[in-house]
Amino acid sequence: TERGSGHLPPRQKQPMNTPATLTPIRDTDGTPLDVALDVDGVIADFARAFIGKIKEMELDFFDHPTQWRRRHLDGDLEDAFSKPWPDIRGNESFWLERVQPIPKAFVEFPVACYVTARSQAPNGATQKWIYRHGFPAARVYRVDKSEEKLPVLRHEDVDIFVEDKISTVEMLQEKWGPDNDVPYPVLVTTAQNSPRSKDDASS
Repeated sequence: TERGSGHLPPRQKQPMNTPATLTPIRDTDGTPLDVALDVDGVIADFARAFIGKIKEMELDFFDHPTQWRRRHLDGDLEDAFSKPWPDIRGNESFWLERVQPIPKAFVEFPVACYVTARSQAPNGATQKWIYRHGFPAARVYRVDKSEEKLPVLRHEDVDIFVEDKISTVEMLQEKWGPDNDVPYPVLVTTAQNSPRSKDDASS
C-alpha cells in the first residue's frame, strides 16, 4: 500500500469528481457492494500526460491516445515510448501536476480501495492525486504488474473491480463465480482499448 502521504495538496474547487453524498452500489437484495477501482484509464488520464511528455521531447509518436495501440509500438515508436520513463519515474510533479482526471470522470459511490500497477509513481503520489481531484478517499495499493491485482482484491474482499485493461478483465472473468472470492470485473471503455481487442489493450 502507499504509506502516509504527508502534507496533502489543496483540493481543486472545481470540478469535484464526486458528489457530496456517496450512494453505495447494492446487490439485488439491497446488500451494499464493495467496489474497487483501477486508477490510470479509469479516473486518471495517464495516456494523455505520457504522450504530452513524449511530444515535449520532440520524439515521433502518436498525437492522441485514440491512436495508441500496443501492436503499433515497434522500431522508433518503441524507442520513443521508452525515452520518457527516466524523467517520469519517481517524479511527483508529473504524477500530481501533469496527469489530469479523465474528462467527465465522476464517482458517485464509496470506493473500497484503489488497486493500480503504478509502480513508477513515487510513494504517496496517487493518494495525494485522489485527494486533490476530489475522488472518494480510500486505501491505495500499488503492484508491479496487473497480474498481481487479484490477491489484493481478494484480501480486501471486493465485490466489483473497475478496470481499463482488457487482459486483466478477461483474467477476472475466467476466475469469477458467484460463490468464490473473485470480484466481478467491469471494463471501462477508453481511447486506448477501443475497439475491443487483445492487441489493442492499454497497459
